[in-house]
Amino acid sequence: MGTLLPVHVQADGTGLEGPFFIAHGALCFSNANQVIPGSYAASRDILAVSQHHGLTVFTDPGGVYSVATAALVAAAAPDSEDKGLVPHNVASLDGRQLDAPALSQLSLSPDESILAAAAGDVIRVFVVADLIGEPGQQPQPSLPPATSWHLPSGATAVQLVWRHARQECSMPECSVLCASGQLLHKFPGQQLSPLDPAGAGRQWNAAAWSRDGELLALGKDSTVTICHPDCHTHFTVDVALPEVKDSGGTLSVNTVAWLGGHSVLIGASVREPENDGQVNSWAAMMVLQWGTWDHTNGMPPARSTLLEFFPTYTESAAPVGPDNLAALPVECLGLAVVSHRKAADNHLMVLECGVEAKLVDILNDRLAARIPLAPGDADNFVLGLGVDYTSTQVAVHHPLDPAEPDLPPSPVLVVATSDAKLHFYTLSHLQRPPPMGFVRSPTLPRRVYIPADAPLVDVPSIASLEGRADVPADMFTEVARGESPAVSDQGWFDIKPGSIKPPSWQSPPAEQWKEAAAGSDDNDVGVGRKQALVA
Repeated sequence: MGTLLPVHVQADGTGLEGPFFIAHGALCFSNANQVIPGSYAASRDILAVSQHHGLTVFTDPGGVYSVATAALVAAAAPDSEDKGLVPHNVASLDGRQLDAPALSQLSLSPDESILAAAAGDVIRVFVVADLIGEPGQQPQPSLPPATSWHLPSGATAVQLVWRHARQECSMPECSVLCASGQLLHKFPGQQLSPLDPAGAGRQWNAAAWSRDGELLALGKDSTVTICHPDCHTHFTVDVALPEVKDSGGTLSVNTVAWLGGHSVLIGASVREPENDGQVNSWAAMMVLQWGTWDHTNGMPPARSTLLEFFPTYTESAAPVGPDNLAALPVECLGLAVVSHRKAADNHLMVLECGVEAKLVDILNDRLAARIPLAPGDADNFVLGLGVDYTSTQVAVHHPLDPAEPDLPPSPVLVVATSDAKLHFYTLSHLQRPPPMGFVRSPTLPRRVYIPADAPLVDVPSIASLEGRADVPADMFTEVARGESPAVSDQGWFDIKPGSIKPPSWQSPPAEQWKEAAAGSDDNDVGVGRKQALVA
C-alpha cells in the first residue's frame, strides 16, 4: 500500500475565553533550589498520575516517590523565582519510595492497576493497589516491585505504551519501544517479543495505542502509520509540511498521541538550511484526522486531513534528550493540554478537541498557567503532565468575578518541571465546566496478580476439560467479571478454547490457590473464565 498524502489545513486558533487555570503552588522532594544536573532534564516520563485513584508517582535525582495527590496539593506552596521551596520528606506526606532507580521512566496501565518503571534493560512492575495500601494502614517506607521484565541483551527502553485490555477479566498488554527503534510487546504470562504490525521489520521513533486498544499509531521519519494489528492492516500518511519540502529541509516525527478515535496529535523535529549555511531547528505540531476506515479490507480511508499549528520553536538553551510533545486529553472538558519538553516559554498549550482541533489562545493573563523560572533565572521546561479527577476538596472560585458562585470541582493538572518540582493547577472551563459529580473521591484500584513469564497454555475447551479424569476439578477457579485471575507461586495462565491437549496435571496444595474475586459464583461459568495452573 502506498503512502497517503493528506489535505493540509492551517489550523485556526480561538481567543474566546473558556478554558482557564488556577495555580495552587508547587513542591519538591530533592533540593530543587539548586541547579539540577542536566541528566535530569534529559529524562522522560518522570511522572505518572492515577486519574481515578488519587495517586501520584514521581521521580527526581533522589528517588521514585508515591504519594496521594490530595496530600501533594495540600502541601503545595507558592513558587517564585526569588523564593525557594523547602524540600519535603516523602514520609511526612504519608508517601513512600519505590524500590526502583531514580529517573526511571514511569507508565501506568490504562486501567491504572499496574505501574511500570523502566531503567536500562529492566522494567520493574508494581501493583497500584500495593502502592495505595489498605484504608487506614500505615504505608511501608519503601516498596519492592511485584516482578521485573527483562529486555533482550543490549536493548534499552525509551517509551512504554500500554494496550487497554480488550476483554473483561483480562490483563492490559504493554508495548516497549527500544532505542534501536524496535518495538517489543508483552502479553500477560509471556516473554517480551518483537511486534511488527506494519511488516517489513521497520524501526520506529514513536508509538501510541488508541484508548480502545484496537489501533496502534507509529511514527517514522516523515510518516505516521495507523495499524490494526489483529487484522494485519494499516495505512501510512506522509506528514511532511510543504514549506519544509520546498526549503530542502527534513521533518522527523517524534511524538504520536491519540486525541480521539480518528485523531492523532503529531510532534516533529524540523531542520531547515539557511542562506548563511546555518541550520534552523524548530518543532512542528500537527493533528492528523481521517474519516471512516474499514480495517477489515485493507483499504485506507478515503480522506485524511493534516492540521498545521503555529510552530513551536525550541530554544538554544534547551536540554539534551528527547525532542517530543506531551499530550494529556481531559475529556470531561473537551480539551487536551499539550507541552513541548524543549519549549522555554508558552509551556502549557490547550487544544479544543472537536470535529476540528483548535489551539486556544488564553489571552487573559489571570486565566493562563505560568511556569516560574528555574533557580538562577534559568529556563524551565515541562518534563511530565498528569491529571487528577479526585480533588473534591479543591474549591474552584470564579477566576474573573469573585461574586459569581463557585464552579463544580474540576480536574487538577500535575506538571513536573526540569527543576525537579511538581506544580498544581485546576483546569476548568467558564462555559463548559465539568458535570457535577464527575470529580469524585478516589476509588480503590482492582488488585491484580502479575502473571509469571511463561508460555500461555491452550486447551481444547473448558467444557471438554470439566469432568475429565486427568484434570482434577480443584485445578480450576472461577474469576468474576472485572476481577483478577487466580494466582499461585507459579503465576496464572489463560485456558483458551480450540487448541492443543493440555499437559498432564498435578494438583497443587490447596493453600497455593487464592480466590481473586470474593463472592464469585462457581456455578455460573458464563460470568467469568476458567483459569488453570500448570504444575
